[in-house]
Amino acid sequence: MKLSIITVAYNAFAPLQETAENILAQTFTDYEYLVIDGGSSDGTADYLEKLAFRFNGRSIPFHFVSEPDHGIYDAMNKGSRMAKGDWILFLNAGDLFAASDVLEKIFEQSSDAGVIYGDTLCVYQGRQKLYPALPLEQLKQEMAFCHQSAFIRCFSIPMIFPIGSVPIITCFSGFIWKAVPLITVRCPLPSMRLRAYLTGTN
Repeated sequence: MKLSIITVAYNAFAPLQETAENILAQTFTDYEYLVIDGGSSDGTADYLEKLAFRFNGRSIPFHFVSEPDHGIYDAMNKGSRMAKGDWILFLNAGDLFAASDVLEKIFEQSSDAGVIYGDTLCVYQGRQKLYPALPLEQLKQEMAFCHQSAFIRCFSIPMIFPIGSVPIITCFSGFIWKAVPLITVRCPLPSMRLRAYLTGTN
């Protein structure tokens, strides 16, 4: 299996629906979809039960857990331990691929990279702003790219974090900082459309 897409959510029923529908619309299907729900009280668990039939009907593996957790990084760790794909992508509830063929374009050629990252198109109150991925040299001063636009090869995780080290992820920027010394490729596509909280003047 090429890719594990992981969504963590808590009481985010409507945004989660949008993300799931967006993923289902992808022309590329060699992935599994994992949803880690923090025990939501908004009907998310019932929705996920029904969603399983839609993914399984397309022969796309789908798994979810709905239980209390200790926050977003705890949920991300759960998802990463469940993942069986060659690559991992964390796509938050409400985040969307910018087009239906994004995954197809990213994986149409093989790569030896440990991390593939790309641009981010942020949408807020009907306005769009493109955030180009920055050179890796910028990473010491700021995040060079959004984690939703970063595909991390699973073999890199045990290389970065020794077997048995828990948790894998405590701060995502730190995780990326440890990952990028591996062979890294910048994908020129604006690969994600994110619901971002931008200031009114941006």
